[in-house]
This record gives sequence, C-alpha cells and structure tokens, in this order.
Amino acid sequence: MKSQLWLVALFGLRHMSGARKLVIAALLALLPAGLVLVVRWVGPAGAAAEILQSGVPNLCLAVTGLLALFLGCGCMRDLLEERTLGMLLTRPISRGRLAFGLLLSAMILSCFLAAFGAALSFAVSSVGVHADVATPAPEAFLLVGAILLLAIVHTTLFALIGLRFRKSTVLGVVWLFVVEAGLGSIPGPARILSPIAMVECILSPEFTTRASIESADGEYAVSPVTALIVLAVMQTILLVLHQRRAARMDFLSANVSADGP
Repeated sequence: MKSQLWLVALFGLRHMSGARKLVIAALLALLPAGLVLVVRWVGPAGAAAEILQSGVPNLCLAVTGLLALFLGCGCMRDLLEERTLGMLLTRPISRGRLAFGLLLSAMILSCFLAAFGAALSFAVSSVGVHADVATPAPEAFLLVGAILLLAIVHTTLFALIGLRFRKSTVLGVVWLFVVEAGLGSIPGPARILSPIAMVECILSPEFTTRASIESADGEYAVSPVTALIVLAVMQTILLVLHQRRAARMDFLSANVSADGP
C-alpha cells in the first residue's frame, strides 16, 4: 500500500513538473531573493539588517501562500478536469489514498520551493551583516522551519478547496486576502484561523512580523508553542476533511468538475 501511495505521489510530481504553473511557482519562490537583491543594490548601506529582520520573513510568508495556492488547488483539480484519473483508478487503490498521494506530491513540491526560496532569501540578505546578527544560523533554521509548516498547512487547505470547488483558485485568492491579510491583521482570538498569523507568532522572537509589532500592546499574545499546537490541530482537521471529501467523490463522474456535495 505504501508503494502505491508513493507511485501516485511520483505520478503527481511528474504531472506538475510538466505544467506551466510549475514555472510560475519556481519564479514565485525566487521572488523574495530577487527583491532583496534589488533593495540591497539600490538602498542605503544600513538597510541590510532591517531587510533581514522584517522584509525577508514577510516576503517569504506571502510567497509561500501563493505557492501553496498554485500547487495545492491544482494537484487534483487539474486531473479531474482533464479526465486522467481513470488510469490511476484501474489499480486497487482507495479514493482517499489516491487523493492523499496527489496531495503529497503537491506538498513535497511546495515545501521544497518554499524552503529553497526562504533559505536563498536569508543568504542574500545576511551577506555582509553578520556583525549585526549574533547567531544567523539558528535564525535561518527557524525561518525555513516555519515556512515548511506554513507550506504543509496551506497546501492541504488549498487541496481541500480544489476537491470541493471548481473555481478553487479564485476561492484560494479570496482566502489569502480575507482570512490571511484581513482577519490575520485584526487583533483578537479570531486570528487563530489564519495559518500565516500563527507562523508569524513562531517567528516573532527573532523576526519582525505583525505578531512582534502588536505583541507590545498585548493584543497578539500567542506564544510560539500555542501557535504550533494550533497549526497541528488545523492540519489534522484539514486532512480529515480532505480524506472524507475524497472518499465521497466519484472521480469518473461527469459532474466532478461542478460545485456540489
């Protein structure tokens, strides 16, 4: 069964590797490092430390959301609309395992691109400012680890949206703007619904994010441990919903591309 799961994941990776959206995803992953390079080139000499402290983490968080949106929504939705799932369903594999294998392929790709982009951005921004940063290595690991967490949760979320709705990309963009950018910027307990807001709480001890700015007023009092627990619970719920949705779907039906139960 595990071998079947990895075969499906490899199939999904191969399918996404041949898609144009992979090129867009790769360019998105390199966007923070490119912007940091431009700012350091044209900006004042003393701006490097500030870029490393606040610019890099916030850029990487935003880009990771877009990466997960591109890859998560399409990991199964594209195959549904192309009617290519029949070949996989000829093998003795459950719908849930099939959907999880395709989710795994999107998760591997989004995690790799997001982590690589974050590490490259940190490297570009930290060159020449080691004197201002006492321990750059732990900060780099913290940034990459937090970005990996966000990529996992967001990819699962957008894959679930892709299973449920035909216009999944549009709904994913709405989620990023309404929940992540909107609700995630409003003080109060409702911010736990925003994965990016929780990841900001994990980064706030070392980096300047919305969490670190507002925590001075006591309005964003979520500890990194609490944020980790919230993300773990969120990921568990999303996986359960993802598997339940996949188990109820008829992937060969003519109506799979339509919004419906």
